[in-house]
Amino acid sequence: MDGLYIAKKVLKEIREARTSISETLMSGGIKDMAHYQFLVGENTGLSSIERFIKDLLRRNDERYEDDFEN
Repeated sequence: MDGLYIAKKVLKEIREARTSISETLMSGGIKDMAHYQFLVGENTGLSSIERFIKDLLRRNDERYEDDFEN
């Protein structure tokens, strides 16, 4: 299993988790303020990790750049 395969899988999981969080936020599935803060924090963390992985891959090899957009 190579690093590119792992990165694609991790990025896919991150996108799915962020989509789930967004759907919960938009559908009114928030239980209370603590739940809202948790979800926003989780989304922020996932976004940071996603950006870090993409930047790391770009620095290592520019040809992978198109594979990780969206």
